[in-house]
Amino acid sequence: MIGVGVDLYGHPMSFGDFLLLVLMTVGFIVVGMWATFVQGWTSLGALMAFFAIGGVLYTIWTALAWLVNVSA
Repeated sequence: MIGVGVDLYGHPMSFGDFLLLVLMTVGFIVVGMWATFVQGWTSLGALMAFFAIGGVLYTIWTALAWLVNVSA
């Protein structure tokens, strides 16, 4: 298994888990933009933005953990 790093709980994260995290974050961004600008559903857009911000922060956290693990 190709490891990318650790998650927030210290468990190892595979490359597939990391890829799923990135794809879900992009999905939240796309759905949020569609809901806000195409449909005018600002509540759903705000909810998707909340999840997307969490996904972006979690992606950055995982990438930093991987960099620290690689450099050690």
